[in-house]
Amino acid sequence: MTALRLTILFLFASLLSGCGFHLRDAVDLPASYQRMAIEGVSPYSELGLKLKRRLQGNGIEVVEPTAASVILELKQINYERRLLSVSAVSGKTAEYELHYSVMMSVRDRQGNTLLAAQPLRQLRDYVFDQNNVLGTDNQEAQLREDMVDDLVGQILRRLQARG
Repeated sequence: MTALRLTILFLFASLLSGCGFHLRDAVDLPASYQRMAIEGVSPYSELGLKLKRRLQGNGIEVVEPTAASVILELKQINYERRLLSVSAVSGKTAEYELHYSVMMSVRDRQGNTLLAAQPLRQLRDYVFDQNNVLGTDNQEAQLREDMVDDLVGQILRRLQARG
């Protein structure tokens, strides 16, 4: 009975690996990226914390710039909420658009550019309910968190593509 379970488990694992399955957050980064510093974002901000966690989860040691082999630089980090539409009946806000953007680049410790500066953007829109302001605020907070997750994913995919 145990041999049968092991055989089934082995076949299942073989099928998953054969179809290209990999964990959602897993990326294959080059060996030269194993000691990385992050500049331009507060390590205590939502973006800084999530990026550090995801890098560490992929085997990258996040260190100070003096000890790093590569430096990930994030600039022009911008989060905006823009008015998207107004109700024709009441003249009050009906929809907002959330815009989160960052400019990323990678350089080695000597200052040589490994990945030229490139913009990353996330856009979301949502309906603003005047009668449920608290729920709408919670919706905006959740959308912002999702946007940060997606930006971190974009950063990791760019790093992987560079490798």
